[in-house]
Amino acid sequence: MTRRRARLRIRPTGFGLLLVGIVTLALVIDAGGADPQVAGLAWSALAAVVVIGTIWPLWVVATSTVSVRPTGSDVVVGDPVGFEVTVTSGGGPVEVSLGGGDAIERRWWSAIGRSTRSVAPTATGRCVLRDLEVEVRSSAPLGVLRVLRRHDIALAAPVWIAPAPIEQRWRVESTERRALDGSARQPSNAGDLVRSVRHYVPGDPAHLVHWPTSARAGELLIRELEPPGDLLVAVVVHLDDADDTVAGRAAGLVEAISEAGGSVILCTATEDGPAATTVASRLHAGRLLAAAIAAPPAPPPPGTRAEHVRSSLR
Repeated sequence: MTRRRARLRIRPTGFGLLLVGIVTLALVIDAGGADPQVAGLAWSALAAVVVIGTIWPLWVVATSTVSVRPTGSDVVVGDPVGFEVTVTSGGGPVEVSLGGGDAIERRWWSAIGRSTRSVAPTATGRCVLRDLEVEVRSSAPLGVLRVLRRHDIALAAPVWIAPAPIEQRWRVESTERRALDGSARQPSNAGDLVRSVRHYVPGDPAHLVHWPTSARAGELLIRELEPPGDLLVAVVVHLDDADDTVAGRAAGLVEAISEAGGSVILCTATEDGPAATTVASRLHAGRLLAAAIAAPPAPPPPGTRAEHVRSSLR
């Protein structure tokens, strides 16, 4: 964790503005007829209120320090993100909030002196979270002045917030299977293992009809084959700032292909440029999609079946 900068903001409260109005009014009214001793006591009390009400929150907030430690590295949008936050103030009570732009919801809690708290705000946006904003504020003890200090903190290790997968339907097209070297492979009735049977869908090849089962059921049933180990699919992700559901659909498609026995190359755009990366695991796919940006993605490698995921707004 690295502290980058801390900014201080000072604003009067409603009570503070009222107090300023009373002081101003007292100055313009002729107080010559007032008892000097009573007037002196009143002004002393007013001065004490002003000094305590302004100096105290300034001291408490200006001397505050903050440290943050993530308790995890990988989450999905909609899940809690764990952090351990240690706050040290100048001895008085303060309110603390943790935020990360559009990536996590902002939470407030109270602290006094030195305290460590575990917080778990909800992840609200896909990203690689490298920075946090921690705000410390106080108007104690008299509510005259509200002082806020924002600490911009760079995390020692990033937190990957992956998109929540949106379920996608995907199946192997036996007529489109290709080997890794790109050479065509003819569909076989005997070379592939039958996994199950399903109802016929228009466009299914006739050689996959399971005739004995179809005769018993009285309807056409198609054999679901175990895909070959060399099935390679490129998922090309066309992200759009206006529709971030594309990343969720891409995550769901990667899962569907992996469950069908295929291997996935994820084609995205990153801050370093277009990238085509072989997905090693679900966690790896989540990190790739967390880091993806809205820009032209890498093209699918030659010899792969390409699945393009685009915004529904286009």
